[in-house]
Amino acid sequence: MEDVRVVLYGIFNDIRAMNLEEVNKKVTGVLVERLGELGVPKEFWREVYSLLMGVYEEREVLLDAKGLFNYVLDDFVEKGLVDAKSALKLRVFVEYFQDVLFPRRQDCVRVPSVIALEAFFVLAYGEMD
Repeated sequence: MEDVRVVLYGIFNDIRAMNLEEVNKKVTGVLVERLGELGVPKEFWREVYSLLMGVYEEREVLLDAKGLFNYVLDDFVEKGLVDAKSALKLRVFVEYFQDVLFPRRQDCVRVPSVIALEAFFVLAYGEMD
């Protein structure tokens, strides 16, 4: 039987070879492309991004990020800034990809993922530097 250290070393070498940063960029790019097709204005993405960054930046909070996202969406629909059809498509998309966009912490609170924040930033302000 192989030594555990040898097996772990092999696993970490495989992970390093995957270039996870590049994988994250590709996932973010696909999310931006698909979310951009839903017809939601940049103002919505700016509001979502700024609220999520303001609430979650280096803090352990009990506020559910997915709930906050839906709250902002409801507000934009009420104000007539997002139409009901686009809002429904966005809700279905977020529900389907909730574990990518808003994974659960150990205490079961949904927080924004790095990928989600990057995607929301690009949708709000354009490409990241």
